[in-house]
Formats: sequence, C-alpha cells, structure tokens
Amino acid sequence: MGDHREAIIDGARSVLRTGTVFDLTPEAVAFAGSVDIDAIHEEFPASEKTCHLGEIVLDIAESTLNELMVEIASLEADDDWVTNLADTTVVLLTSDANVTRQVLPAAASLGRGQVRNSPTVAVDAVSTLLDERAQAGEDVADDRNAELRLILTLFRGVVFAWATDRFDHAELHQRMREVGQIVISQRAVTP
Repeated sequence: MGDHREAIIDGARSVLRTGTVFDLTPEAVAFAGSVDIDAIHEEFPASEKTCHLGEIVLDIAESTLNELMVEIASLEADDDWVTNLADTTVVLLTSDANVTRQVLPAAASLGRGQVRNSPTVAVDAVSTLLDERAQAGEDVADDRNAELRLILTLFRGVVFAWATDRFDHAELHQRMREVGQIVISQRAVTP
C-alpha cells in the first residue's frame, strides 16, 4: 500500500457515511482523508475503463467482500454453521452499512470482472469451506464447479439484494440462513 492509500480509502468511506456516491469527488475524498488531490491520482490511477474514484469504490467493495469470504471460510464445519454464516454476514456487512450499501452496487455497475482482474477469493473461500465440510462427513456433489457457482450465486444475490435496500438487517440474517440451508441440502443431493 502506498503512503496515502489508507487515508484516501478512509476519506472515501467518511464521505459515503454522510453522503452518497454522488458526493464522492476527488476534492471531498482529499479533504476527508487529509491528503492532496494529487495523492488520489497517484494511488488510484484511472484505467481505460474507470476513473480514480471508480478504482477507490472497487477497492472498498473488493476488500469488504474479501474480508467476508475469509471470515466465512474460517467458520467451523459444525451444526451451527448456518447460524454462524448468517451472523458473520450480518455483522460484517452492517458494521459500515451506509458505505457497503453504496459501494457494492456501484462496483457491480462498473463491471468488476471486466475492469480489473480480481483474485478468486470467493471461490477459494467456498472451496475451502466445502473441503472442511466434506472432511466432517458431509457428501460433496460430483460437479464441484457447479456447486461452487450455485453457492456464490445465491450468496451474492442475497448480499446485493440487501445492498440495494430491498430488505433490512433482520431479513438479511434470515436470507443468509436460507442460503446456508440450501448449500447444505444441495450438497446432500446425489446426482
């Protein structure tokens, strides 16, 4: 990380906590992060497909989702997994809800996979989790790639539905429990 990168991210988060993505200007981020505007251009150079602020939004969204995936992958493969999945998701996403609810849809609209190459944190995290659950004695479907994609599609669907304000924190918790149950039942089905 560069000298000013963390201050810039903190500044952007600060702007988003009290405003909207439309308030996210280089001047506002620089002021909130106590850095020069030049630092924003240096730390977050514009690409062919996105601007400096787009890069900041992508970084915040990516770090939030990666942190969530790492936490989920560390869950114990026990009887409380579904509840722990829901609890972990709600705690992480709602700890800075105003920021998260803005950056996730904005990052998605930038076309994350087309804008920059992202590490496969989500697939790796779910793959690790499935390995641990298989070691705990649960069946694993033969088509592992299909299973991984199903889990991530369901998971992302719930997260993005919450982020776009379709439901509140309590419903996020309930929907994540449902995703967990679907994951478990999917894995128990034999082709």
